[in-house]
Amino acid sequence: MQFDHIVILASDMEASLRHYSTLLPALGFSKTRDHVWSFANGFEIDLQPARHSQSYERHGPGVNHYSVSVGSEDALESIAEALREAGLDVPIIQSFGNARSLFLPDPDGLRLEIAYDPD
Repeated sequence: MQFDHIVILASDMEASLRHYSTLLPALGFSKTRDHVWSFANGFEIDLQPARHSQSYERHGPGVNHYSVSVGSEDALESIAEALREAGLDVPIIQSFGNARSLFLPDPDGLRLEIAYDPD
């Protein structure tokens, strides 16, 4: 089994396109269509407009966050710096024992965790 894709529904497509057009290439995704990015393993992220304006609620029903892992602490730091330089508001990287994670919210608040765990 392999994950195939995720569809993210955005309340403001323009703001979300700016966000994901910066974030996803920094993580190694390539834009394949107007609002679809693909990773080398075929996994795709598809951004589409939401039909309702219900905002994300971290502990409400639905997706809390989704996560990608990187191979080193330096890679995590480099991605965070590249996103800052590109103008995204990047929160501090959190530590969980030896593991470190960056929880990056999109314009609607849906968070992507970029994680490094040496264990």
